[in-house]
Amino acid sequence: MAQIGIPELLVLGVLALIAATIVVVILTATRRSRRNVPAAGPQDDLATRVRRLKEAGRTQQAIFLVRGETGIGQDEAAQFVNSL
Repeated sequence: MAQIGIPELLVLGVLALIAATIVVVILTATRRSRRNVPAAGPQDDLATRVRRLKEAGRTQQAIFLVRGETGIGQDEAAQFVNSL
């Protein structure tokens, strides 16, 4: 059975710290993206949801929403979002 020396333990410790840091960053980013997003009501139309996202400073998310709901391209979706 191979023995693990101090250099190997140090490398494993550094890798574990890197992995833990990545997990924390991902969890923090996920929480931030869910924070300050207005809840959409069941009867809210696309324009209303886009306006709420824009008011919350989430213009890029509003563009993604328009693209996902309508299937239009990036430029057209941005024009729609900016027109509201």
